[in-house]
Amino acid sequence: MKCKPIEIVKEKDIRILKAMANTGFIAEDLLKEFNITKKRINQHISTGYVKKKRVIIFSNLSNIYCLSELGKSLMKNKLMMNIYKGNTESPHHDYALSKFYTSILPEEQDTWQSENLLYQKYHKKFEKTTDGLFTSVDNKKIAVEIITNNYTQKDIEMKKAFIKEECDDYIMIHIDKNKSYRFN
Repeated sequence: MKCKPIEIVKEKDIRILKAMANTGFIAEDLLKEFNITKKRINQHISTGYVKKKRVIIFSNLSNIYCLSELGKSLMKNKLMMNIYKGNTESPHHDYALSKFYTSILPEEQDTWQSENLLYQKYHKKFEKTTDGLFTSVDNKKIAVEIITNNYTQKDIEMKKAFIKEECDDYIMIHIDKNKSYRFN
């Protein structure tokens, strides 16, 4: 059964497309955070702006939704967004990032800066930036970094240098270990 393409775009549609642009993808279990039904996401697929993939995330086969090339073009050209370069071949990192993103308030999501945008802004000053940065409701710049076993200590230290100089606080989540990072 084919879905009719979406004729009226609602705020929740813009929010989920922005989430995909900012974090790489949204997994099916996170659709409820945007009040998006499977029928609605299938309508987005019918428009050609979203594509569906099946991947394994933490040993579970999951459906994920990401922007198509047409969707990326829409977000770049109409909403002036910088698209996060996600990796659906290794989705654990981006799932954790999108799960965190859905946990912050919508007004905080509106201030989100992706790693790509941060790198463009700061690449002359820092070799690496964090996965994202947002401004909290109490006006603090909060860095967000998702760490995997692939990160070297040098990678982490370079990210911490960015955090120390450009942010008020940070959230660092290690998805492969129960490990936290602190500044000395």
